[in-house]
Amino acid sequence: NVQIDAIISYNQDGNVSNMLSPSTIFQGGGISVGYVYYNTFSWEIKEIAIQNNSVSENDAISKINDVVSKKIKNEEDMVNVNLSINGFSDTPYLANINGNFVKKCVRDDNGFNTSNTINSITTICTIMLPKTVLQEYTGKIDKIDHNNGSYTNKLYTNLIYSGELNFSATISGLNVYTDSKDWVVDIKNDTADKSCSVNVTDRLYNNKKYNFIYRPINLTNPFPNRMAGYNWYEWWNNNRNKERLKDSYSKLQYQVTLNPTRVNEIKKYNNDNNYFDWSNIHHNNISDLDESSFIDKVFPDYYDVKRDNIVGDSP
Repeated sequence: NVQIDAIISYNQDGNVSNMLSPSTIFQGGGISVGYVYYNTFSWEIKEIAIQNNSVSENDAISKINDVVSKKIKNEEDMVNVNLSINGFSDTPYLANINGNFVKKCVRDDNGFNTSNTINSITTICTIMLPKTVLQEYTGKIDKIDHNNGSYTNKLYTNLIYSGELNFSATISGLNVYTDSKDWVVDIKNDTADKSCSVNVTDRLYNNKKYNFIYRPINLTNPFPNRMAGYNWYEWWNNNRNKERLKDSYSKLQYQVTLNPTRVNEIKKYNNDNNYFDWSNIHHNNISDLDESSFIDKVFPDYYDVKRDNIVGDSP
């Protein structure tokens, strides 16, 4: 048996930085969240005492360095993140995120040599959001791919909340040396530093006004202070239509369900066809009360369309 006594001094430096982007989003937008941790553990062999001169001093230094380096934690034992967001109401979503942060640690041993009395090992860990797949049209999480971590992955907000989201995180497992107590860091927003907050803005309504242009329609006077446009001129100059217009919205005429695919189809139709082309409005151009082939094409699922046309002219 070889007995080696040594006096070793060691030092450990750590630094955590967070990434939160963008600082302002619309409701339903995505936020990139991530953390980077740098740790440098260094040690110096001050004195060595070898019993009975059983090994050389160089061999003793090598054995000591080997023992110390093996006390550096493995990746799976390092850096755990528990994220909380004040204002974020989707608790199950956040719980899934906290259980699936993707961690990648790289150990740099360039400063380590078993024959040196002064050594250092640097560990760099990146903590990233997993890739989430959202259900189409609902925004709900369909699945979480915890093997696919990237700074481009997003944490998505809901379509209701607007205001400030304040992010805070408790990060543990920052001490890389197994013989030392754990390090825990709390990262949170404060009044001086807004790097942990995101402002969520209502896309449609903000600053006590709507963010889109709209004009209420007076059914007894739909074209105030102007003449009817070309697309309405002929219809509006039929007195019978004027009389019936005020009753036209007393019951539902058309009800359709729009989604992004159908919106794109309508936009394509408008780009490819003349605005005054009515050829697809009536089947066989027989009757104003006939059903629209355009509606049938864009909304092939019958349950997505409800018809009760009372505006068109009777034969």
